[in-house]
Amino acid sequence: MNNKIFRIHKIFLTALIIVSAINVNAQEESLSLSDALEKALENNYGIIISKSDIDIAEINNSWEAAGRFLTINFSASSRN
Repeated sequence: MNNKIFRIHKIFLTALIIVSAINVNAQEESLSLSDALEKALENNYGIIISKSDIDIAEINNSWEAAGRFLTINFSASSRN
């Protein structure tokens, strides 16, 4: 019984080592600190949303959006 459990652990450990070795070889591209920071800033959703908010604010910064011009609205309803 113990021999069978030892054999299963040995097979599992061998498979784990093989999988780990494959993952290490898959990462051949080295990444410098400046490249890593650049990619992190490009993919930062907080920065992307802030830039979008600035674009929206620039579009909405007009006399029409600020309410300078007079607007007239009509509405009609009836109750029967």
